[in-house]
Amino acid sequence: MPAAAPTRIPDVRFQKIGGRTLLIRRNRAFEIDEVGVRIWQLLDGQRPLEEVIDSLAREFDAPREVLACDCAEFLDRLRAEELVQ
Repeated sequence: MPAAAPTRIPDVRFQKIGGRTLLIRRNRAFEIDEVGVRIWQLLDGQRPLEEVIDSLAREFDAPREVLACDCAEFLDRLRAEELVQ
């Protein structure tokens, strides 16, 4: 069985304000960095997490193992904030 593809919650707003990038939902804001922005863009509900990690490794020329850990931690935080499912 293929791995589930993480999906953005539909009512989350993506907004850039004064050099900061925020995810906003229910009047709460969550700031993300450049890598977080790219992860957010890739979470389309179609790509499994492994494919997201592969894309990041190519784009940022970073070790896949490091990105896998970082991506998992980031997704855990997004889930805790109810920004992805």
